[in-house]
Amino acid sequence: MRALAHGRDALPRSVPAPILNRFPRRTDRFLIDVSSALSYGWFVDATDLRILDILQRDARATQQEIARRVRLSQPSVADRIHKLEARGVILGYIAKIDPAQLGKDITAFVGVGISHPKYFEQFGKKILAMPDVLECHRVAGSDSYLLKIRTENTRSLDRLLVEHIRAIPGVYRTETTLVLSSIKEDIALSIHAEQEAPP
Repeated sequence: MRALAHGRDALPRSVPAPILNRFPRRTDRFLIDVSSALSYGWFVDATDLRILDILQRDARATQQEIARRVRLSQPSVADRIHKLEARGVILGYIAKIDPAQLGKDITAFVGVGISHPKYFEQFGKKILAMPDVLECHRVAGSDSYLLKIRTENTRSLDRLLVEHIRAIPGVYRTETTLVLSSIKEDIALSIHAEQEAPP
């Protein structure tokens, strides 16, 4: 049987203040399913946040190194990482590659207009099959979707637009913005964790 508790009374004392403040102090109309909340990884404490911050900046950091920096044993760190992976907080580990070294010299953002929502599902499936499209976001405004593209040159970009993206049923317009230079391009999230232990 799942336990139900009222408002903040349902939350462990270890829950960080930013998460705690999302919930009312107590109300009979506000119930939290504690077991579901835990299973979906709602409760991430300050140590988890420090581990996440270390890993997102250096995915090759060893568990021993992380343990030293967060003042835990290596088995405790391994257990926390496993739970973060199981809950879907950590989605995977990747290498950051310089696109220019692989001949991907063009970055472009493409706004795409779709004539009717009935085409959204098919559009998404087609975009998933295009490796040069790095990101695809459903957006508000004049565009239906915003794409981020990395490709070799303007010819390959033109071919992608004309032969593939504009050929998808429902696409009635595209608007392309070429990137001339990039000041910042990062995938690390801003995580406000407590200061780690000194070396």
